[in-house]
Amino acid sequence: MNNTVYEMITDAIIASLEKGVVPWFQPWVNVNGDMPSNFFSKTPYRGANVMTLAITGLARNYPTNFYGTFAQIQKAGGQVKKGEKAAPVVFWKFFKEKAEGEGDAEAVEGEGKRPPLLRYYSVFNIAQADFAFPLQLPEPPTLPGTFQILDNAETIARDYFARPGAPTLEHGTDRACYHPTKDRVAMPSPEQFFKAEGYYSTLFHEMTHSTGHKSRLNRRIEGGQGSKDYSKEELVAELGAAFLRARAGIRTVQEDEQSAAYIASWLKVLRHDKKLVVFAGAQAQKAADYIDPAPVAQEAEAAPVAAGEVGAPW
Repeated sequence: MNNTVYEMITDAIIASLEKGVVPWFQPWVNVNGDMPSNFFSKTPYRGANVMTLAITGLARNYPTNFYGTFAQIQKAGGQVKKGEKAAPVVFWKFFKEKAEGEGDAEAVEGEGKRPPLLRYYSVFNIAQADFAFPLQLPEPPTLPGTFQILDNAETIARDYFARPGAPTLEHGTDRACYHPTKDRVAMPSPEQFFKAEGYYSTLFHEMTHSTGHKSRLNRRIEGGQGSKDYSKEELVAELGAAFLRARAGIRTVQEDEQSAAYIASWLKVLRHDKKLVVFAGAQAQKAADYIDPAPVAQEAEAAPVAAGEVGAPW
C-alpha cells in the first residue's frame, strides 16, 4: 500500500513538472479559496496534499479549492455527479502495540515504536457535486492589493489585443490559460496577483500561446498534455514570455526562478531531442516579434545606416 500511495503522489507531481507547471508556485490568489481545504471541516490540507489537489484543480479547471469526502457531501444533501473522479488525500497512520495481556497485538492509532504507514482516502471538489440548496461559501480572501500598471508591459499587451483579428482577453478567472478553439486568453484579475510582474509574466505566456493560432503563426498548439507537441509549445510560451519581459524591462528574481524551473523541466523531459532548444528559441522569437513588432521595425530601419558606417555597398 505504501509504495502505491507514494507512486500516486510522486507521479502526479512529476507529471505536473514535466508539463512546466511548478505545483507549489502560483503568482496570484484564488478568489474562491487560496489553499485547498475541506469545505465541511474548514481544515486546510497540508503537505503533499496541497500540491496534488492544486494540480487536480488546475487540470480539471475547478472554480473552487474546496473539497469533501463522498460521505460529507451526502450528509450535506449533495450528490456526486455521475462519472466524476475523486482525488487522493494522504495521511500518516501511527501505531502502538497493545500491552501484554490486552489480547492480540492488534494495532491501534497513536504514537509508538512501529513505523507509521501512509494511507489515503478520496475527496471530491464541491463543484463535482449537485446540492439541494446552494452552499454558503466563505468570504473570498483579501486580494494582494492595488494593482500597479507597468507602462511598457501594458502597452505591449494593449496593442496586441487591440489589433483586428486579435484573440479576446477575459479577466476574473481562477486559472490562466489560452483556449485555442475559442481563441481566448483567460486570466485572473490583475488585483489577484501578488506583484504586477507576475501578472504580466503570466499574461505574456498566454499571449505567446495565442500566436500559435492557425490565423497567426499556425503552430501545433492543441496536442494533449504530456505529448511532444504540448511540451514544445509550453517551452515556446515560456521563452516567448521571457523575451517579452525583457523588452518591457521586467526582471524579478521570483519570476526568473519560475522561468528557470519551467525550462529545466522541459529540457529534462525532452533531453533526447537535440533540436528542441533551437526550435523553441526560433518559434518563441517569432511569437515575440509578432506580438511586439516595433523592435523588429526599428532594427530594419537602422540596419542600412549601421551597415553603411562600415562601408557596405548601399
